[in-house]
Amino acid sequence: ITGFSVNMVSGAGTRSGVPATEYAQQFLFGFTKKFKVLKKYTVPPQNGYQALGLRYSGDNQGVTTVVNILTVANDREDILYILMFEAPEKIWDAEWEKGRVLMNQFALGV
Repeated sequence: ITGFSVNMVSGAGTRSGVPATEYAQQFLFGFTKKFKVLKKYTVPPQNGYQALGLRYSGDNQGVTTVVNILTVANDREDILYILMFEAPEKIWDAEWEKGRVLMNQFALGV
């Protein structure tokens, strides 16, 4: 019912033909055309990484689901991380208490 995933796209810029940060923007924009956007946000850049976030709701096999996506990109390293946390809308607030911690504690280069 509730899920969290982390995906790493190495060579994101090379594969897409645009910098990793731009690819992240395009990736998120695709969701804005398909789903009801609840929130857009940015995270202050750190150590060459730029982060953009999006939260949306949509139908997942008949269940209204909320999804929070955080993209973390670095053009110099040509890498993109995509973090996704999702839960049914009915239990989102309680589940997001856990998901928020996972997203906030994500660390690179440790």
